[in-house]
Amino acid sequence: MPIRDFDSGERAQRIRLLAWAFLGAVFGGTFAWMLAPITGTTGPTAPIVGAIIGAVVICFGATILADAAVRGAVSVFAPSGSSTPQPRAYSGADALAAQGRNEDAIEILRRIAGAAPDDPEPCVRIARIHRDGTGRYEEAVAWFRNALNRARQPVQEQAIARELVEMLIYRLDEPRLALPVLARIAERYANEPAGRWARDQLTTIKTQTNP
Repeated sequence: MPIRDFDSGERAQRIRLLAWAFLGAVFGGTFAWMLAPITGTTGPTAPIVGAIIGAVVICFGATILADAAVRGAVSVFAPSGSSTPQPRAYSGADALAAQGRNEDAIEILRRIAGAAPDDPEPCVRIARIHRDGTGRYEEAVAWFRNALNRARQPVQEQAIARELVEMLIYRLDEPRLALPVLARIAERYANEPAGRWARDQLTTIKTQTNP
């Protein structure tokens, strides 16, 4: 299966910047045209220059404000040095992801992951954003693996393993890469539903790859 590299969040950001540039050009050109009688400027030069300056200034200002908003969100939701995620941390990242601001959401979650090295949850959330939002499947796999290494509870480990295996089989079309993960679950939870699921998956993959 081909890897999808389309990032809807980045596309939405570019569209917003183009919209700001258009508004800046309109306001800049209009303002320069209104000042033309005062400055004694004739011809289309002043409105054109004003439009260009307006577009640049407004785009630059919008970018600075957006970056400041993200830094503020990170400092509020995931302050440095905190070993426990703040109560609103995940809701803040979820809100950004829902707006298509995937990279901003990932930045918050990365800060949380760094502050809580034993918590698999922020890694899982980053992996899901890459899986469902950015389409960068290799990064999703890497973050699922990171989460799996952090998992301490059986329920966590089993759930993360399932998502990782599904990524490898159905998104990357690399079922052989799922074999070590499945073997781990089959061994650790041999008498549980997760262990039986893992053994079934192992059998299926081996049958399909070794006809």
